[in-house]
Amino acid sequence: MIRICQIVALCSLFNAPYAHATDAEKNDNGYITRQNALGCIQSSTELAGERQQLRVVEADKLHLNSKIIYLQNEIEKRRRLIESLDKHPTQLNNENYNQLVTQFEALREEHRETIQLFEEKQNQFINQHSHFNELEHRHNAHCLDNIQVTRKLYLEVCEHDVSNWCKAFYF
Repeated sequence: MIRICQIVALCSLFNAPYAHATDAEKNDNGYITRQNALGCIQSSTELAGERQQLRVVEADKLHLNSKIIYLQNEIEKRRRLIESLDKHPTQLNNENYNQLVTQFEALREEHRETIQLFEEKQNQFINQHSHFNELEHRHNAHCLDNIQVTRKLYLEVCEHDVSNWCKAFYF
């Protein structure tokens, strides 16, 4: 019977970080420990960095999307000009025609490469967003949900810190 209780206690310990702060992270009064508070500050800083990375990748995606639209418009313009020259072939138009075809092919290749790069950025964004959500969930479970901080500890660890975790508490 004691063995079963130990196993159940061990299992609940493994699940505890995802639900609330474990007993090791709190002192006897139910307040967060200094070590865990410092970990929460570090976690908050990591979250801010991850959030910034998401913004950078999102900005890259927006830029690439604009470039894709621009290239599509340029390809369509060249296509119309080529079709127009096909209808009225003359010796003078022949050189323009060859230049347009070369430009058209180069634009199509650049368009294809840009779409490929956009898809890579999209996959990167999805992976980063998933990772960010996991970090945020873990941070919230360990550092914000059902957390009590003493004023003394708050002043000690947050005195020179401007992390979001420190900003979450008011005295």
